[in-house]
Amino acid sequence: MHCTYTRKHTAANWKYNATWPLRPKSLSERGYRKFMAKTKEINLRGLEITLQNPSPQWYLECVSRNKDANGNTELNDYCDELFKNCVVAPAELRQDGMRFFDRREDLKGALDLRKEIERFLFEPKQYGTDEGQGTGAKT
Repeated sequence: MHCTYTRKHTAANWKYNATWPLRPKSLSERGYRKFMAKTKEINLRGLEITLQNPSPQWYLECVSRNKDANGNTELNDYCDELFKNCVVAPAELRQDGMRFFDRREDLKGALDLRKEIERFLFEPKQYGTDEGQGTGAKT
């Protein structure tokens, strides 16, 4: 679904153009992940991992939830939440989160995966092309 009109740029509104998809207000987080989210497959030291981009709102809430009183990131909880919500496959990693790496005593693997997820989340999605749009688009 794409917006084909423009509105004046004010404090309450911002300019839409034909290449910016509208997110329907009724679309839930689960619906966003199923129909609009981009995915990517990576290989982390021989482990094939499929990542899926949750909504930008979810990511910002995740970052806010995992801060301590001084504003520092609680890395263990942050990584656990990232792994459980951004990893699609393998299912064991998605379900266990940080415990997956704890059992393997692989701190470097957990930190490398966190970096890959953050790099993936901050990649710009290409609007206006067939790639990166629609259901389960892969980048």
